[in-house]
Amino acid sequence: MLGVLALMPQPAVRVRVAAAGGAIREALRFVFGQRSLASLMLLLFLAGLFGTPPVAFMIPALARFQLHGGAGTLGALTAAIGLGSVLGSVALLALARRTNKGEPLLAGYLLTAAAVAAIGLSSSLALSLVLAVVGGFAGVVFVGLSTVVVQSAAPDALRARAMAIWAVTFVGALPFGALITAGLSAALGPGGAVFVDGLVVLVGGLAVIGLRPQVAWLGCAALPEACLAATAPALAA
Repeated sequence: MLGVLALMPQPAVRVRVAAAGGAIREALRFVFGQRSLASLMLLLFLAGLFGTPPVAFMIPALARFQLHGGAGTLGALTAAIGLGSVLGSVALLALARRTNKGEPLLAGYLLTAAAVAAIGLSSSLALSLVLAVVGGFAGVVFVGLSTVVVQSAAPDALRARAMAIWAVTFVGALPFGALITAGLSAALGPGGAVFVDGLVVLVGGLAVIGLRPQVAWLGCAALPEACLAATAPALAA
């Protein structure tokens, strides 16, 4: 990483950085002042709070109590998630070039939520493996495109701070989500907890999309017409 940073071209103009407090306020105003980016941060918060704990902490419990398996079942589920993640990373090569990244990003979010909810109900190893591949694929697409959107939307002077907000919103919610999932697991069992987590992510995402349809146009300069002009100039004209 240090080598990569050393090889990056230096900006011709040095940007004066404000004091820490002012710099953070400036980044918050930029991110949450745009309805599409603010909606994306809400989706990331939901995903970090309810969507990540089932994958990070609940797979061993699902293998043992939901699928009544052992180490082999756990290994198969983990490998299936990994396979989906690799396929999702390959898909990102094409999706990251799209002018409008909102549609595949939302598809990845909703598909991940549905896969998490379904795997919480599944008692079939074959079905759970398919859902694990789908969830791994869609989850990488959602998270990967969200980083691309935030980095491309932020100006040079704010890019690092915008990504810091991304990290706090998504990764910072994980410990609190772990506590919630643990409480749900104590009350509903591992499968029930994972199902509720996935359902909350799905319903919450649909609510955000309904209230803030601008999130479907992430990656466009401002309005849907900007994406249309970039992809079909004749239609825009």
